[in-house]
Amino acid sequence: MIPQNPLLVDTGRGFSVFYQGRYLYNKKTPVDSAERKVRHLTILPKTVLFLPSPLLFYGIETLLQSLPEDCLVLAFETEGQLCKLYEKTGITIPDDNRFHYLINDIPGALQKLRKAGIHNFRRVSIITLTGGYLLNKDGYRRILKVLEAAVKEFWQNRMTEIHLSPLWIRNIFLNLASLAEHQNRIIKWDFAGIENSRPVLVAGAGESLEESIPRIKRHQNGLVIVAVDTAVSALIHSGITPDYIVAVDAQVYNLFDFIGIKKSSIPLFFDLTCYPSIVRNFKGPLYPFLSVFSDNTLISRIRNRFENLTILPPLGSVGITAVYIALMMSDGPVIHTGLDFSYLLGKSHARGTPFHSSILFDTTRLLPVENIGGFFNRPFIKVEDKTGKERVTNTILYSYAKLMNEYFGKEKRLYDLGTVGLRSAGKIMSEIDEAVIGDSSIPAAEKESERIRALSETGRLKNISFLEEELKKIKDLHSELYHFLTGETSTSNVVKELLTSMDYLFKHFPDFPPKDEAAPDYIKRVLLSAEYFSGILSKSLSITLEDRKKS
Repeated sequence: MIPQNPLLVDTGRGFSVFYQGRYLYNKKTPVDSAERKVRHLTILPKTVLFLPSPLLFYGIETLLQSLPEDCLVLAFETEGQLCKLYEKTGITIPDDNRFHYLINDIPGALQKLRKAGIHNFRRVSIITLTGGYLLNKDGYRRILKVLEAAVKEFWQNRMTEIHLSPLWIRNIFLNLASLAEHQNRIIKWDFAGIENSRPVLVAGAGESLEESIPRIKRHQNGLVIVAVDTAVSALIHSGITPDYIVAVDAQVYNLFDFIGIKKSSIPLFFDLTCYPSIVRNFKGPLYPFLSVFSDNTLISRIRNRFENLTILPPLGSVGITAVYIALMMSDGPVIHTGLDFSYLLGKSHARGTPFHSSILFDTTRLLPVENIGGFFNRPFIKVEDKTGKERVTNTILYSYAKLMNEYFGKEKRLYDLGTVGLRSAGKIMSEIDEAVIGDSSIPAAEKESERIRALSETGRLKNISFLEEELKKIKDLHSELYHFLTGETSTSNVVKELLTSMDYLFKHFPDFPPKDEAAPDYIKRVLLSAEYFSGILSKSLSITLEDRKKS
């Protein structure tokens, strides 16, 4: 009969463990076998080592002795009867700040990883020194994937921050300047109650929008329609005027989405990081919000100064952001379409969208409309779509689909009207169900004009004073850093304190955090960044002056 509890077997050369009909260490030389495995390991610097089922910790001391200082070991046990077995032998857990032992605690493992600083690590590797791994192979693989995903997500976000953070910050300054002169159009909102319990439809710009448009038209009087910026022209050309538009893109290309609707009075939800000309030229009511793309000091100061500003998590995709807003503005059902997160080769957007129209405009005999050259700029993958068929997408769109499922996968009020695309979130519906949207006569919360907070002069001065204070901070920092480089004044401690309060000037540097913040070459780069943002702030303040003269 196989014993139910793990047995310690004294081999004369260390203890082995017998459990569930197998030896979890070598039954003759358990210690030597584990040590031999460790000696044959090649461990790269900046590696997180995932060690499943460490049992009696054989080989761990040797591992830690040869381990590069910039590595981390996360030992993990999922089998309850094995987790305290080492105590019976007098063996103790290795005392090393690079080693952590966790028992069925994935959040704890992630916390240890973050505490050690994910930016210090480049990869996750698995090391199996015992047979305990085989008892729960699938479980340990899932834990490994969680750790790998955490490191991968950090570096994806970090690469985005390196490339786009300066642009986002530039846009924030310019948008704050624009809002200083448009206080009478800014609507204070805290999500809840904007549309009571009315059903909301979120329109993305994917291919599935085409097939959904006839269904939307049949029910548009009973729906609150929230359109992502890219989908607006397709809806308007089909005779559907959205109730709200959502814009988040920081780049100039986003302007194409607003061709023909510049003078529209449709309310606009926009991220402060979006392209400034959109806000300056849009004529409708404005719902500003800020996606927290970084934990830098500028974001903290904005949140403290503008306490009524709505804060959103960094969702990345305008479609996901629109769904997030829709779920908060109404207690009723939310239906989405056009959020396909995939595409047909040669056609990534619905007819009538600016991108699809530009392809038609550029079509020639030598460059047919089916031209797919641009679709290979990013590596594409084939995955199963919501109908079970194979669908083409790329890694970025695929990650958005997974992100949407993470945020809204359990949301019971969410419905998916799209007929094609990847499975993301929401119960699939082929037709807008009257039973779902319910009573279409529910009134909106209140008219736009009644909700506009005309704080004009107070709000204007608040924006301007914030920009002026930020400009002064940069100029003061620039002066101190310059004097430090020339050896005139300041100590390295003073410099480091100043840098801490202005980290957005350099947090996008690829080598952040630096080994030495006071190194001359690093200080020179911070000076250049300070000069750039000083120019942006001066330009922002000049915009408010010009707009004031016009008014």
